[in-house]
Amino acid sequence: MENTHVENQIKKIVNSMKIKGTGMSSLFDAIVSAHQQLRPQVRVTPLERSVLLSQQLGCELYLKCDHLQPTGSFKFRGASNKLRLLSDEQRQRGVIAASSGNHGQAMALAGKLMGVSVTVYAPETAAAIKLETIRALGGKVVTVPGDALKAEQAGEKAAQEQGKVYVSLITTNR
Repeated sequence: MENTHVENQIKKIVNSMKIKGTGMSSLFDAIVSAHQQLRPQVRVTPLERSVLLSQQLGCELYLKCDHLQPTGSFKFRGASNKLRLLSDEQRQRGVIAASSGNHGQAMALAGKLMGVSVTVYAPETAAAIKLETIRALGGKVVTVPGDALKAEQAGEKAAQEQGKVYVSLITTNR
């Protein structure tokens, strides 16, 4: 396989990591696979040099403009990749997530694009505009009394009871 510029940059980063026992070549392969599969639906966003932060920190600092992604955050990349990695059977059953905003929006849009039903458990304190956006993107919202932890616990319980995959906004191994 001939490496693209992006793949070469990823390889440099992965090769510079000094983490033992993590299978760097398999990590690289997973990153390249995700990049190739998600490229059609994830926007290429610019890197913008921050003059002020570069001066204050004494180094060249660039900001990745992922606010330009369809849902306004970087979370769309991870949500899309997670749904891509599910089996056909898991996608047919649908998924459950917990979020008060960006993760739920990303899951809802990724689900809509991939034909996967997404239910988002949200704390009652979540901003109404965030929940409306999740619904507008095709997600079902279940509000839960209490905070984000209560919403996560309720979402995990519902996923287990319904035989659906729970997609955590924090970990990737669920």
